[in-house]
Amino acid sequence: MDVREDVLLCRSLEEGGCAGDGLGGDTLFAAGASDRFITLAVHQRTWPRPKDLARTDDHYLIRSPDEAADGGRCATLECPFDERTFANEKRRLGMPEFARVFQELK
Repeated sequence: MDVREDVLLCRSLEEGGCAGDGLGGDTLFAAGASDRFITLAVHQRTWPRPKDLARTDDHYLIRSPDEAADGGRCATLECPFDERTFANEKRRLGMPEFARVFQELK
């Protein structure tokens, strides 16, 4: 990571690469994971302007059993959600809490 505001999520591959196509988008500041889901919180940014701290987009990824083999391409990304809708989805589906939060990016 060159710049903290450029945090994104990807899966490390055995060959040393990374798969995930920059999950989370612009400024990922929180993430959580379970065997079924990955949860993400993002501040969107329109380059060259700074991130928009007034807006948080929450996303979740429905994990694929084949993600190690396909680099996550068979997973389903559901997004973006406002905070209230995401909280309802998280409760309904039993998604994980954010286990990693970068407070300085929040």
